[in-house]
Amino acid sequence: MLIACLLTASALTLYFLNQLLCLPLHKAKAAPERYLTHQELPNLPNQFEDKAGILLKQVQQTLEQQNQLLDKKKDAIRLLSHNVQCFLNSSASSLPGSHRKPTWKNCMIMVALSKKFRSKTY
Repeated sequence: MLIACLLTASALTLYFLNQLLCLPLHKAKAAPERYLTHQELPNLPNQFEDKAGILLKQVQQTLEQQNQLLDKKKDAIRLLSHNVQCFLNSSASSLPGSHRKPTWKNCMIMVALSKKFRSKTY
Protein backbone atom coordinates (compact mmCIF):
# COMPACT_ATOMS: atom_id res chain seq x y z
CA MET A 1 0.00 0.00 0.00
CA LEU A 2 2.85 2.35 0.83
CA ILE A 3 4.52 1.69 -2.51
CA ALA A 4 1.27 2.50 -4.38
CA CYS A 5 0.96 5.83 -2.54
CA LEU A 6 4.60 6.61 -3.23
CA LEU A 7 4.20 5.85 -6.94
CA THR A 8 1.00 7.93 -7.15
CA ALA A 9 2.65 10.87 -5.41
CA SER A 10 5.69 10.60 -7.70
CA ALA A 11 3.47 10.50 -10.79
CA LEU A 12 1.51 13.55 -9.63
CA THR A 13 4.71 15.42 -8.86
CA LEU A 14 6.12 14.66 -12.29
CA TYR A 15 2.85 15.72 -13.94
CA PHE A 16 2.77 19.07 -12.13
CA LEU A 17 6.47 19.73 -12.78
CA ASN A 18 5.86 18.99 -16.44
CA GLN A 19 2.95 21.46 -16.51
CA LEU A 20 4.90 24.13 -14.64
CA LEU A 21 8.16 23.86 -16.59
CA CYS A 22 7.62 22.29 -19.99
CA LEU A 23 4.32 23.94 -20.93
CA PRO A 24 5.75 27.49 -20.84
CA LEU A 25 8.76 26.33 -22.83
CA HIS A 26 6.52 24.76 -25.47
CA LYS A 27 4.50 27.99 -25.66
CA ALA A 28 7.68 30.06 -25.98
CA LYS A 29 8.90 27.74 -28.74
CA ALA A 30 5.62 27.69 -30.67
CA ALA A 31 4.95 31.45 -30.55
CA PRO A 32 7.74 32.59 -32.95
CA GLU A 33 7.05 29.65 -35.27
CA ARG A 34 3.35 30.56 -35.44
CA TYR A 35 4.24 34.22 -36.00
CA LEU A 36 6.62 33.37 -38.86
CA THR A 37 4.22 31.00 -40.60
CA HIS A 38 0.84 32.71 -40.02
CA GLN A 39 1.82 36.31 -39.09
CA GLU A 40 -0.38 36.19 -35.99
CA LEU A 41 0.76 37.57 -32.68
CA PRO A 42 0.50 35.19 -29.74
CA ASN A 43 -1.19 36.08 -26.50
CA LEU A 44 1.35 34.75 -24.02
CA PRO A 45 0.85 35.32 -20.30
CA ASN A 46 3.01 38.13 -18.94
CA GLN A 47 1.92 38.37 -15.33
CA PHE A 48 4.21 35.70 -13.88
CA GLU A 49 7.50 36.67 -12.21
CA ASP A 50 9.35 33.35 -12.30
CA LYS A 51 11.96 32.46 -14.94
CA ALA A 52 9.45 30.85 -17.30
CA GLY A 53 7.08 33.84 -16.93
CA ILE A 54 9.89 36.27 -17.71
CA LEU A 55 10.79 34.20 -20.78
CA LEU A 56 7.18 34.29 -22.02
CA LYS A 57 6.96 38.03 -21.38
CA GLN A 58 10.18 38.67 -23.31
CA VAL A 59 9.07 36.50 -26.23
CA GLN A 60 5.76 38.38 -26.36
CA GLN A 61 7.48 41.79 -26.25
CA THR A 62 9.99 40.76 -28.91
CA LEU A 63 7.29 39.57 -31.29
CA GLU A 64 5.23 42.73 -30.73
CA GLN A 65 8.28 44.93 -31.45
CA GLN A 66 9.06 42.85 -34.52
CA ASN A 67 5.51 43.31 -35.75
CA GLN A 68 5.65 47.09 -35.19
CA LEU A 69 8.96 47.33 -37.07
CA LEU A 70 7.52 45.28 -39.91
CA ASP A 71 4.51 47.60 -40.11
CA LYS A 72 6.80 50.66 -40.17
CA LYS A 73 8.89 49.06 -42.90
CA LYS A 74 5.80 48.34 -45.00
CA ASP A 75 4.60 51.93 -44.55
CA ALA A 76 8.00 53.30 -45.57
CA ILE A 77 8.13 51.07 -48.65
CA ARG A 78 4.60 52.08 -49.61
CA LEU A 79 5.44 55.77 -49.24
CA LEU A 80 8.77 55.46 -51.04
CA SER A 81 7.31 53.51 -53.95
CA HIS A 82 4.52 56.07 -54.32
CA ASN A 83 7.03 58.95 -54.34
CA VAL A 84 9.27 57.18 -56.85
CA GLN A 85 6.30 56.42 -59.11
CA CYS A 86 5.16 60.04 -58.99
CA PHE A 87 8.68 61.26 -59.74
CA LEU A 88 9.16 58.81 -62.60
CA ASN A 89 5.74 59.53 -64.06
CA SER A 90 6.40 63.26 -64.00
CA SER A 91 9.93 62.79 -65.39
CA ALA A 92 8.76 60.45 -68.14
CA SER A 93 5.87 62.68 -69.13
CA SER A 94 8.25 65.62 -69.57
CA LEU A 95 10.35 63.72 -72.13
CA PRO A 96 9.63 64.46 -75.78
CA GLY A 97 7.44 61.86 -77.47
CA SER A 98 6.28 60.33 -74.17
CA HIS A 99 2.66 59.52 -74.83
CA ARG A 100 2.47 56.38 -72.69
CA LYS A 101 3.27 55.47 -69.13
CA PRO A 102 6.73 54.08 -68.42
CA THR A 103 7.10 50.38 -67.75
CA TRP A 104 8.60 49.05 -64.55
CA LYS A 105 11.79 48.16 -66.41
CA ASN A 106 12.12 51.69 -67.76
CA CYS A 107 11.49 53.10 -64.28
CA MET A 108 14.29 50.99 -62.81
CA ILE A 109 16.63 52.10 -65.61
CA MET A 110 15.79 55.73 -64.87
CA VAL A 111 16.42 55.23 -61.14
CA ALA A 112 19.76 53.53 -61.85
CA LEU A 113 20.79 56.33 -64.20
CA SER A 114 19.81 59.01 -61.71
CA LYS A 115 21.91 57.28 -59.03
CA LYS A 116 24.83 57.05 -61.45
CA PHE A 117 24.71 60.74 -62.30
CA ARG A 118 24.24 61.81 -58.67
CA SER A 119 27.30 59.84 -57.58
CA LYS A 120 29.61 61.64 -60.01
CA THR A 121 31.49 64.64 -58.71
CA TYR A 122 32.02 67.51 -61.08
